[in-house]
Amino acid sequence: MSKVFLLLFLVSTSISLAGTHPHGAEILFFKGLVQVKSSTSSIAGVEKGEVLIEGDTLKTGTGSFAILRFSDNSTLKIHPDSEFLIESLVEPVDDEILGSTNIFLNFGQVLIDVINTKEAPIFHIKTKSVAMGVRGTKFFAGIDKATGHTELAVNKGVVEISKHGQETHKEAIEAGHGIHVEKEGFTQPQRYDWVKDLDFNTMNKSTDVKKLQDLHV
Repeated sequence: MSKVFLLLFLVSTSISLAGTHPHGAEILFFKGLVQVKSSTSSIAGVEKGEVLIEGDTLKTGTGSFAILRFSDNSTLKIHPDSEFLIESLVEPVDDEILGSTNIFLNFGQVLIDVINTKEAPIFHIKTKSVAMGVRGTKFFAGIDKATGHTELAVNKGVVEISKHGQETHKEAIEAGHGIHVEKEGFTQPQRYDWVKDLDFNTMNKSTDVKKLQDLHV
């Protein structure tokens, strides 16, 4: 009986773990020079399947990019010449997703596909000037390294954006629209032609570098 019980336990455990992902951000794919630096180690190259944790900084070189998957199955594609810090991560506990993911985008551009069935945002992107709360959507966020200007464009769902120190004033950016943020404040949300032309597929293992370079022009 003990052997039968052990076998049933192992089978049920393997089934319960199927389809789950490690607590962290798993690197599904990368191309070119992609590096990671933790709070306790020096900068180093990444490996496919490596799991990034809170406190890790990911950086891509020219013509390089990476695709990450989080514990809640949300995915992120970091574009060339970009860098972000993982401040916190969602955590799966007993088939529930607890907490929220917070990414600080130092510079560059990211595409994000957030899986979220809750009303409250569980994924946040921050820059030096703004904070973006995501309720479940596909969107693009970028910050120009030279000017610090932020671009946001939403392909699906809604993203709330606010300036630091002005959190009570939020702009809700809907699908097909975008917003430009400078030190002086927000532009009015408007429909951007390039939103529909941008490839929002975070799992695409290629990237149009020229189109990305032209987005801030």
